[in-house]
Amino acid sequence: MWQNGVMQDLGTGFGPNGFSLAWGINNTSIIVGQHHATQSAPKRAFLWRGGFFRDLGTLGGETTLPFATNSIAYDINNLNQVVGVARTSPGALHGFLFQNGVMQDLGTLGNDIDATQAFAINNLSQVVGSSPIAGDGATHAFLWQNGVMQDLGTLGGTFSQASDINNHTQVVGSAYPQGSSFPHAFVWENNQMTDLNQVTKGIPAGLVLQTAQAINDNGYIVGNTCGILCEPGATPLARAFLLVPMN
Repeated sequence: MWQNGVMQDLGTGFGPNGFSLAWGINNTSIIVGQHHATQSAPKRAFLWRGGFFRDLGTLGGETTLPFATNSIAYDINNLNQVVGVARTSPGALHGFLFQNGVMQDLGTLGNDIDATQAFAINNLSQVVGSSPIAGDGATHAFLWQNGVMQDLGTLGGTFSQASDINNHTQVVGSAYPQGSSFPHAFVWENNQMTDLNQVTKGIPAGLVLQTAQAINDNGYIVGNTCGILCEPGATPLARAFLLVPMN
């Protein structure tokens, strides 16, 4: 954890041979992430508070396979609600919401062939991530609230993934436009997904906004451009970007 110019080692929770990775932090400096006993051991979700690790467990599943995932915690809000992905007893990976000591399975958009993942939660307890849909099992972005998982759709292609949500229920992520082999950054609000490449002013010629990673309550969006030639004539240049609302 970095604060006031100083980086603090959080440890691993497993001693000197363990590994840890922090993914999220809230306004009271509670941190969530993943840790494992050795480099190849399965990952486990943790919550870190005041120097102490808490293992968040799984959704009933467990594997000992090297480099596998039993659970990962990606985000925590100011209500101390944690979201991430965890293994179920049949062995699937589902998104979870952890609160009051209980890990809740968020379900799927209709298919268990691939992992459902919950990446972010706001202070309204709204959760976003990605899940395979029924039928062909294509991965779509979702918004989960009050026990219901909503499919956010795509930009016309077969894939979308939501990375973050602010407290105004604005969602950002990446999705494939129709006919494209690579994703574009999107913002979703009021039941509408919009390609940020179509509404952003001042994008250099040939540059493609590929992924929108985070959005704050002022509507500022950060993400990255393509690191390879992702569209005909596009510039193969990986750069971070910041988008500032015009109003």
